[in-house]
Amino acid sequence: MVGTVVAAAIACNIAWSPSPIGVQFHLGIWAPATPQDAARNAAIALVPKNGSVSATYDIDPHMSHRVLIYEWPNPWHIANWGLNDSYKLPDPSQVDWLVLNLVVVAPSQAPLYETLEKKEFKVVFDQDGILVLHRVAPGRPNDHDWP
Repeated sequence: MVGTVVAAAIACNIAWSPSPIGVQFHLGIWAPATPQDAARNAAIALVPKNGSVSATYDIDPHMSHRVLIYEWPNPWHIANWGLNDSYKLPDPSQVDWLVLNLVVVAPSQAPLYETLEKKEFKVVFDQDGILVLHRVAPGRPNDHDWP
């Protein structure tokens, strides 16, 4: 029984996974292309290399070489930090760009980016659910509850 399970696991790994023993490993394509890819790449290209950014989880790895990069909705709200609510967040007024994939933004976070768009940021790119906002007004430090 154990041998059958091990053999099945190895066979499935070879047939379906992007692991080094998988049949598709050397193709270098492990995620299928989506209609959003071109928009995501164009949005990333809009942000200067030294720009401070808050981006959704599917975009921030492509921008992680920056000095200031946050995973949306950080630094406005604690998310994925593994810390309790007593932690003081960094100053969100230091973020100059938002790069958001609206497909993955939680509905509960929509009021935050909508408020930021009205008060501090301007939309500079909106295509296929990818939104780029650039700061046009000074931000407020994190001494309040958002939105």
